[in-house]
Amino acid sequence: MNIVIYTDGGCKNNQVAEKRVAYASFAIYNDSHDLMPGERLHVETKSLGNMTNNEAEYWATIIGLTEALSQTNQVQAEKIILRTDSRLVVNQLGGEFKIKRETLKPLYKFCVYLIEQLEKRSKSGSGVEIRWTPREEIVKILGH
Repeated sequence: MNIVIYTDGGCKNNQVAEKRVAYASFAIYNDSHDLMPGERLHVETKSLGNMTNNEAEYWATIIGLTEALSQTNQVQAEKIILRTDSRLVVNQLGGEFKIKRETLKPLYKFCVYLIEQLEKRSKSGSGVEIRWTPREEIVKILGH
């Protein structure tokens, strides 16, 4: 069985600092294959307050990875897959992009730590696959 984590962070009024309203959504599914979601284990949306869209994307990832750690206490997964529509998060966690903004560096480091913890819990020890997924698919899964 696989554990699949879908995440989406966003921000209304991203260009106007004092008017930003951010959110983080995630869903966790167990899955015998990763083409279609299997049984939903958890889904949640949280209000994050004032932060940028990129910070919200990272927080959605952090919150989803943290919940996945909780789920893997109960179920041992063959493989853990993180799906997000944030190319920035995918490429920074994959080592393709540098982290330029100081506000993102601690969020990146926390994601790396959580991924390492999840890798220790996967049966295969193969790690966490991080995949970019089109926004339309993420929205359909998360229901917003």
